[in-house]
Amino acid sequence: MKELHNDSWKHRGSSVIFNQQTLLPFISSQVSLREALSWSKNLPSASPFNSKTILIIGLETILETSEPKDAENFLLKRVQPLLRHLQSHWDSIGIVLGFNCGPKSFEISVHDESLNYLRGGKTLINISNGLWDGSAPSNMMQIYDNVDLIGYHVSRIS
Repeated sequence: MKELHNDSWKHRGSSVIFNQQTLLPFISSQVSLREALSWSKNLPSASPFNSKTILIIGLETILETSEPKDAENFLLKRVQPLLRHLQSHWDSIGIVLGFNCGPKSFEISVHDESLNYLRGGKTLINISNGLWDGSAPSNMMQIYDNVDLIGYHVSRIS
């Protein structure tokens, strides 16, 4: 899998970030998943924040509390269309899906390099296909801050 060692993810595409220190600078441009989903119907003409990065929180809760199949459907039918919609209107904004868990809650499938969320320490939910479509494994990059893995990024959903 490709690695990303710069901050281009902050200005374009969408990312899953689980490093709390990395998320701190985006607190002022934080929005709940519920509010972000409302943008699907009423998108502001420009980002409501004075930032090139929007932090969306709340997805982790959905993944933890929904049945795995329901969570995958939610990603595919609600979150992926939102990401597509935001990217088509705000192409120079980075969308960050913030998580409180650490890197051990994510696993790359050896079979197809898809990104899985390890729910409750045992149940895998494929989030890369739901968030970024079937081409995610070939387009997804691991984001590193110096030597530490801080998340995953896709520049654009095809």
